[in-house]
Amino acid sequence: MFIFQPHRAARDYRGIRKEFSEKIFRDEHSVVPYHVAAFASYKIDFAIRNKRVPRDWGIYKYYVLAMIGREFTGSKEIWNLKKSKQETICENIITLVSDENKLVEQFTKAANTLGEMIDGANLGTREKTRDYIRSESVADIFFRETDRP
Repeated sequence: MFIFQPHRAARDYRGIRKEFSEKIFRDEHSVVPYHVAAFASYKIDFAIRNKRVPRDWGIYKYYVLAMIGREFTGSKEIWNLKKSKQETICENIITLVSDENKLVEQFTKAANTLGEMIDGANLGTREKTRDYIRSESVADIFFRETDRP
């Protein structure tokens, strides 16, 4: 959510943790952003499981998390911000994901953007779609599209 790597998150936890070991899970970090990311992940899973969004949108989960993280941090790494700013960001994210309608809006925005990209790529199979959204170039395009006001 806060390192903006949705294309890697579903398949590369160890690689991300190793690559970003100097930036995440540091003793001096507040645990609040980590808890907020876990809570947001839970709320997204809940929306999928309880059919608030189409089940096939589940593959977009990490894009939704990253999009929300970027929106609230202004695309800045949260751990480089003052603790008071981190707390404000986290409170705002909790407010957003706790409101089912607002969370569904965010999910829909991500799904529509990715859906258009996938349709344009003419992929055909679900496996090709999964591979497609796991590419860095797709993540870059996604962020250019969703970072617009």
